Amino acid sequence: MKGKYHIVVQNKRLHYEFDIQRNITLIRGDSATGKTTLYDMISLAARNGDNSGVKVL
Repeated sequence: MKGKYHIVVQNKRLHYEFDIQRNITLIRGDSATGKTTLYDMISLAARNGDNSGVKVL
């Protein structure tokens, strides 16, 4: 994946929106900032599709 991509991950409670500009992306940050929640939401959407309640754009 090369270039710039705008990513939106959301459900009824949470909304993540960010840009990815390279082919390798690391998600890092302080403790309790939502990194694992973001990963879990993307994983749930990948496994269950539209039935997960998570939108990934």
